[in-house]
Amino acid sequence: MHKSPTFGPISQKGGVLFSIPSKTAISIELLIYRPGCASPFIRAPLEKTCDIWQVFVPDLTIPYEYSYIVDGHEIIDPYSKELSQTSNWKDRRVSMRSASYSNPFDWQGVVKPNLPLNELIIYEMHVRGFTKDPSSQVTAPGKFTAIIEKIPYLKNLGITAVELMPIYAFNEKEYTLEVDNGISYCNFWGYSSIHFLAPMGRFGTDPLLTLTEFKELIRALHKEKIEVILDVVYNHTAEGNEDGPIYNLKALDKSSYYLLDKEGTFLNYSGCGNTVAANDPLTRELLLESLRYWANECQVDGFRFDLASILTRGPGGAVLQPAPLLEEMIKDPLLMDVKLIAEPWDSAGLYQLGLFPRVGFDAEWNGRYRDNVRKFIKGTDGLSSAFATAFCGSTDLYFDIGRPTCSINFITAHDGFTMRDLVSYNTKHNEDNGEHNKDGANDNESYNYGEEGETSDPSILELRTRQIKNFFVALFCSQGIPMLVMGDEYGHTKKGNNNTWCMDDERNWFSWKEASQNEILISFVSKLIDFRKKQPLLHANYYYNKKEIFWHGKEPNAPDWSAKNRFVACSLFDIKLGDELYIAFNSSPESLKVRLPVSLEGHRWQKVVDTSAIPPDDFLTSTSPYILYEETLVIPSYTSIVLMASHL
Repeated sequence: MHKSPTFGPISQKGGVLFSIPSKTAISIELLIYRPGCASPFIRAPLEKTCDIWQVFVPDLTIPYEYSYIVDGHEIIDPYSKELSQTSNWKDRRVSMRSASYSNPFDWQGVVKPNLPLNELIIYEMHVRGFTKDPSSQVTAPGKFTAIIEKIPYLKNLGITAVELMPIYAFNEKEYTLEVDNGISYCNFWGYSSIHFLAPMGRFGTDPLLTLTEFKELIRALHKEKIEVILDVVYNHTAEGNEDGPIYNLKALDKSSYYLLDKEGTFLNYSGCGNTVAANDPLTRELLLESLRYWANECQVDGFRFDLASILTRGPGGAVLQPAPLLEEMIKDPLLMDVKLIAEPWDSAGLYQLGLFPRVGFDAEWNGRYRDNVRKFIKGTDGLSSAFATAFCGSTDLYFDIGRPTCSINFITAHDGFTMRDLVSYNTKHNEDNGEHNKDGANDNESYNYGEEGETSDPSILELRTRQIKNFFVALFCSQGIPMLVMGDEYGHTKKGNNNTWCMDDERNWFSWKEASQNEILISFVSKLIDFRKKQPLLHANYYYNKKEIFWHGKEPNAPDWSAKNRFVACSLFDIKLGDELYIAFNSSPESLKVRLPVSLEGHRWQKVVDTSAIPPDDFLTSTSPYILYEETLVIPSYTSIVLMASHL
């Protein structure tokens, strides 16, 4: 099913119809260029009918570039599908045009995987950052095509979905920081869209090929049953406030596309300036057209909405319940098979965790899961009950909905500490950002275990590695959808910087050299993911009932939820298969002797995971020597274990 485009260049018999909406423009002129030429070969005024401006250009064939002159401002078309943005990163030439370069794409019969939510293992990654490091040894570092060369790595790790940080066109030179060390920083992450329907030209090897290469990446990932989720920014644009640049929406109809106060000043709920008026009818049409295009023409599997709470705001910033955009999005037949994931807050304090699955979204980033797991594993008092709740799929938030997959479980994300830095730094170290260490979150729930930052102390290093493994055990054994951040699997560090939005260097680049040197940790993570996939109890799409989960303390069936307790254990039982698991977390500084529960099937307990053990004994596979337990087990400090009931 496809919806005919309403605006943009529309191919018709004998030529192309150019159509663009604007209630406030006085005059609009179309300029058409041959690719790379400085002067247009066609100039044509548009005529207005009911706030729609149109002109028909006969005998026009691709490729061509074009722009509009709106009341003296030359702009790009918000409905174009391609831009003339160059492929050279940090190119100071920021002028660009809309374009039409590409012919229909051959998907070669490859279709979307359409994976169930409970089978997702999400890998958050940055297109440039994943392959830009020289150690990647790819043909075109930092480009869409380079990721294709690394698909075997993703497959071996066990990833079933990649979440790409913003790939909509943005100007990485929009914000430039010249810091004391003389390095020029830029907008590396890309959370500042110029356009909602065109891919980032810098991620293509050539402007004429960018869209085709993006589709080639989608096709290659789909061939390997890996889905693609786009991190999309519909909450603000790169046009900024009153003194910001004009790319398109400001010139066309500022009062329709942006939230303004009574004086006509931009409202700021994004923390980055102007806020998109997502629920205005004109804006809704643009955003829905964007989603339909990426989901259908480009075969994208899902969207993660940055600062999604802004999408519920209306005139004056009022919160709309229900929000028209969300209602239309959920009901749109062209988006029925698309996964919708919300970041359920905005920068003005509108925290809506738990709301979005209730209005029809599939899932949302669960910040409460992140915080409670970090605190408990670190050894914070009073968190045993909250940790158990998070482990079981955040029953406090979604039990009435009945789907633990409402929760995207994450411990780290692109912003904030990496997993390695989470166990290496007590405080953030953002001095290099040029903002006197005032940017980035101050509350990280991190701990350095004896020395700030890098160390050569073997005891500290061992404990840090153990805690990283504990985080991974919690992440991949929890109900819900786990999300792993690019590089955490090998212990990537950003040197304590928790806001590297502006750094095009090794802090944001995946180091394939370090990955090859830390294969032991990668192996641990990949084994955990594989174990999760093979154990239905660990990726159920329903909540455990009383016959499937049993809570324990030092004694069986005697959990301790008191404030000082730092030990949580449970046993899981698959009624249909008869499988049994015992999972325990000791986040105290002391070893604990625990008595194991009796297997419901009368079997003995076999060790699978022991984060205190030296590899390869930290994860025992079916080919490893069996270690069997009957009644008691000593669990060292800061250790998690997984046992499986064995009939041997």
